[in-house]
Amino acid sequence: MFCVQRKDRGPTRWPCRLMRRLKRDCSGASMVEFSLIAGLFLFLIFAVLDIALIYWANFELENATNDAARLIRTGQVQKDPPMGAATFKSQICAKTAILWDCSGKLQVNVEGFNTFADVAPVDPFDAAGELKQSFAFQPGGGEDIVLVTTFYEWQPFGFFPGLALSNMSNGNLLLRAALTFRNEPFETEN
Repeated sequence: MFCVQRKDRGPTRWPCRLMRRLKRDCSGASMVEFSLIAGLFLFLIFAVLDIALIYWANFELENATNDAARLIRTGQVQKDPPMGAATFKSQICAKTAILWDCSGKLQVNVEGFNTFADVAPVDPFDAAGELKQSFAFQPGGGEDIVLVTTFYEWQPFGFFPGLALSNMSNGNLLLRAALTFRNEPFETEN
């Protein structure tokens, strides 16, 4: 069926020998061993890929947040006319590639503080355990202390629900990046 017997000794001779040898081999030990290991092997491959994508997405979110926070630190966000939260969010999304539907799933919180001791992490969840849909956007003035926090709702591929890679009630994983800094001594234009 797969092999055509030819008189000459061309390059099609080895597939014929391989097919005949497989037909004669009745032990099947290799096939049984492979079938026992294949499931675990595929599970590990897909789990590693899923976790690698999560790390990549989180790395991208942190770098994009850092780049966009520089605009606040240098006073470019506060210039007249001041940049709004939606424009700041688009600055972050422009620096990402793997965060699918970035503009829809990304949430940004920007708050100013008097001292570094006053800085407290932001709770992104409401009373029902869902991600809040509105956050503060107060980039502050020159020499103010600012906390920029970004949240992205990542949907794991979920090849294997037993991995429990979610930290949200809907089964998604909330990625977050935070950056605290003191603004440069710029003058705000009024």
